[in-house]
Amino acid sequence: MIKPIGVRTVSLSVCHRFVYPLILLLLTQSSWAATIHVNNVTGKDTHTGQSLDQSVKTLQMAVKLLQSGDTLHIANTGQAYRESLIIDRDLGTPDMPLVIEGNGVVLSGLVKLDPAKWTEHSDGVYAYPIQPMPSNWAPVLINGSQVIPIAGDEASMIEGQCVWQKQRLLYKPVTGNTPATLPLEASLIDSGVAIVNSSYITVRNLISERHANDGFNIHGNARGIIFENIVGRYNGDDGCSIHEDGQLLVRNAWFHHNQFGIEDVNASTSNYQAVLVEHNHVGIHFTGGYHQLTDSILRNNTTDQLQVGRGFPSGYLGKDNTPFVYDGFCLAKNLQISGGANGVLVVNRGKVALANALISQSKIGILLLHGATLELRSSIIQNCTTSEVRTIESHFLGDYNLYYPGHLDVDHKRGISMDAFQTITKADAHSRIEQPSFSADAPLISNQPFSPSTKVPGVTHVYPLPLSKSDAP
Repeated sequence: MIKPIGVRTVSLSVCHRFVYPLILLLLTQSSWAATIHVNNVTGKDTHTGQSLDQSVKTLQMAVKLLQSGDTLHIANTGQAYRESLIIDRDLGTPDMPLVIEGNGVVLSGLVKLDPAKWTEHSDGVYAYPIQPMPSNWAPVLINGSQVIPIAGDEASMIEGQCVWQKQRLLYKPVTGNTPATLPLEASLIDSGVAIVNSSYITVRNLISERHANDGFNIHGNARGIIFENIVGRYNGDDGCSIHEDGQLLVRNAWFHHNQFGIEDVNASTSNYQAVLVEHNHVGIHFTGGYHQLTDSILRNNTTDQLQVGRGFPSGYLGKDNTPFVYDGFCLAKNLQISGGANGVLVVNRGKVALANALISQSKIGILLLHGATLELRSSIIQNCTTSEVRTIESHFLGDYNLYYPGHLDVDHKRGISMDAFQTITKADAHSRIEQPSFSADAPLISNQPFSPSTKVPGVTHVYPLPLSKSDAP
């Protein structure tokens, strides 16, 4: 018999020797994985965690029970979990990742203050003992739903203000009140989700708020970390942050009212898809490492919507900051950016490739400083109050962009013409100064210049909010 070319026969003995054992191994591995249940209302830490009616009470106990490839099921009881979810040992592998199903629960950094621990400090001022905090933490004191204003120092305190000192919290309530009579809480918990030297973990459907440090924090040798459908809000430092040379994928997230919505540093690698970053002091800060940002909205952050710059090593990475990985790289596409001081700020050898972006209503659309590099393609920058583009001692590349009303700055030459901008930068050969024209099926841009060879579409649509409007602050 003539056998077709490229077709090989496989004996049953080969199947028995290789294929069947592999199938058996996979089935055996899946049978090892368990689901651990935690419920902060009905659970007990003396339970096994192996079923709903055997739920443990605390996240700390649940994590102790986890084995590699397990699923942690966090019950949504309507009450916040006031503790950190800390993963600091290997509990996942590429074929059997640890899965944490949050079910929309809230991890809160607020701690109810013990009335008995308050002591009289001075005239109308009370003191509460606390543990020392790093300088980047920004704790808050809350009376019911009201955030207590922070005074500059103890001497300038007035009624209704507080001061955070190294090892104590000072509070001066309104005359007639004492701390013991008020429902006071303080953000004394470090971070909501903390992953340290642990890999292959997927976290879903979780809200992390009111922590002194970060909502979601990753440190050390961490690979294969995935966050899906998460919210980081009202945290003292970052909504989400990854350090050292960790690797992170975030899909569908909302970061608001933090110091930094996102802050990824050192030699970390991150990929953000469909995120909404708003109402932070800084929207996204990439300092060192390699980062991707796609299909996302950055708006109304106080200073920079997106900032990229050179970073530095930390921890086990040593002290040598010469490797180019610390320059800071960002590949971004399909963004809507608006508001704040700068739409995009690139500094100190940072490098950004940005395509299909709409930048508007910032003071400066794009600001490049001190050896920065940016390539801008098929994008629109419009209605910025000072400049669409300002580049100082930096490198601007790109083409097929629209600018309006056309305020372009290079070094100390301000408000130059499009021809002059093209001559100096040797870029933007096909770009124009022209008001964007939206087609009938807005928000499509009908007059976006595009490359005949690549058919780059430019800005094509405005992205919907990645989370429901009912969650809006």
